[in-house]
Amino acid sequence: MLTASQQAFTLMAANTNLKNLSSTASQLQNEYTLTLSQEARQKGISPALVYQQAKDRLQPMSAGSLNIDGRVYEATIHYDRIISGKDDLLGMKLATPDGPMTLGDIADATAATVPASIQHQDGKTAVRLAATVDGEGVGQATAALKKDLAALSLPAGVSWEVGGGQKLMQDGFRDLGTAMALAVALVFVVLFLTFGGFLTPIVILSSLLFVPFGSLGALYLTGETLSMSGMIGMLMLIGIVVTNAVVLLERIEANRRSGIALGEAVMEACSVRLRPIVMTALATVCALIPLALSHSGSGLISKGLAISVIGGLTTTTLLTLVFIPVLYSMLGRWRRL
Repeated sequence: MLTASQQAFTLMAANTNLKNLSSTASQLQNEYTLTLSQEARQKGISPALVYQQAKDRLQPMSAGSLNIDGRVYEATIHYDRIISGKDDLLGMKLATPDGPMTLGDIADATAATVPASIQHQDGKTAVRLAATVDGEGVGQATAALKKDLAALSLPAGVSWEVGGGQKLMQDGFRDLGTAMALAVALVFVVLFLTFGGFLTPIVILSSLLFVPFGSLGALYLTGETLSMSGMIGMLMLIGIVVTNAVVLLERIEANRRSGIALGEAVMEACSVRLRPIVMTALATVCALIPLALSHSGSGLISKGLAISVIGGLTTTTLLTLVFIPVLYSMLGRWRRL
C-alpha cells in the first residue's frame, strides 16, 4: 500500500498542473509485531498476558480527577522511561509465571513502517492523496491524471479511484441535467395550459434544440471547458429562449384569430416582433460581455456562464426568427383556434 501511494504521489508531483499535494501516508511511524516463542508458550505465557502488561507500559493510565483548591485536574499515571525504540521494547520487564522476564526473552519483534493514521473506504485500507488544480481545467487535469495512473504498475491487490472535485462536478452535471429536464417539462405544462393544445408548445420548445449548439460552440471557440457555470447558463437559456418564441407565436395566433391567413399572419408577426426580440437578446448579450471578458474562473458565476448564455442566445435568436416561423407555417394548418 505504501509503495503504491508513493508511486502515485511521485507521479502527481511531476504534474505541473497540480499543486498543494498532500497524502495521509506522509506521516509514518514504526509498528512492531510481537511473536511469542515456543518456549514461552510452554511456560504458560499467553499473548493476553503480554498484551495487557505491554499496554499498561506503553499507554498512560487514567487516575481519575483531583480537586485541589477548587480546581479539578485530570490525573494520569505513566512510567518515567518512555519506550522509544525496538531495544527499549524488548528490554521491557514483564511478570510471568517463572518470575520477571524481559520481553526479548519470550518474544521476537518485527518492525514495519506504517502510516500514522489509517483510513478505510468500503471496509478496505486506503490512502488518500489530494491536490488542487492550478488553473480552470479540472476535467482536463483529472483525465490526464487518470491516464497516468492507469499506466502505473501497482502491486497486486492495490487499486485506485479518483474523487474530489471531479466527482463533485460529475454529480453536479447529473443534477443540472435532471433540473433541465424538469424545467422543460414544467415549461411544456405551462404552455399547454396557456395555448390550449399540444402543437404550439411543441413548436415553441423546438427552439431549445439550438441551445447546445450555440453554448457549446461558443465555449469551444473561446477555449473554455464545459463547467458548472456553463451548465447553469444553459439552464437559464431555457427560459430566455422560450420567451422569445412565445412572443412570436402569440402574435401569429392572435392574427389568425382575427381572420388573417396563415402565411400573412406569420409574415406580419415576424415583422412586428422582430425588433423587441432582437432588442431583448442584444440587451442581455451586452450585459454579459463584461463578465465574458473577465478572468473569473472560480465559483458558479464565472466567464463560462456568460459565454454559454451569449453563444446560446445569439444562435437561438437568429434561428428562432427563421426556424420557428417556417415550422409553424408547416404545422399551423392543423392548429385549431
